[in-house]
Amino acid sequence: MFRIFKIFVLLLIALAFLPASFAQNPFLDMIQSFRSSGIFDIFLFILFFIVFYAILMKSKVLGSNAGLNGTVALIAAFLISLYSTFTGFSLIEPMSRFFTQASIVGLVFVAALIIASVFYPDLPKMLAEHFKSPTILYILIPLALALLITSRSIWVFWAGFKAVPGTSSDVMILVVGLIIFVVILLIAATIGGRK
Repeated sequence: MFRIFKIFVLLLIALAFLPASFAQNPFLDMIQSFRSSGIFDIFLFILFFIVFYAILMKSKVLGSNAGLNGTVALIAAFLISLYSTFTGFSLIEPMSRFFTQASIVGLVFVAALIIASVFYPDLPKMLAEHFKSPTILYILIPLALALLITSRSIWVFWAGFKAVPGTSSDVMILVVGLIIFVVILLIAATIGGRK
């Protein structure tokens, strides 16, 4: 293990002294060629297909027929893939930002759990007590909303809307954002009210 660590440190030192021309991001050309060829659109389609299929199979809304659930998930993924064609708004960049920020939040959460496990010997019991109350819901909803806003994924909700003549786009954004916020609060109050 120590030998691997020494090799890793030596590689980092070697990379630190390379000329600036070699220190460019090696994945930049690959990412640009993927973007120009449309592979990220395929990844997005596959992601939505898998998510919809998993939700349909787990919830059994349409029954447990894998063919029916797969067909509905396939159609839904195609419709979402067509969204950027109809609205002119690409879903790739906001989704990339969203998943990057969500991963960082997840890493911070895991690091906090590891640090908290040092101070609380029975951490799972304490977490089970706190996760039963709706307080955690009131924490997670603003966190999700903040991730949607900072990753610009919230633009997906009103990218297809055209501004009414005479109103500025800022007013439209505020109105639609307020409507989405009220809907989220109503959902949170409904879920939080059940015990």
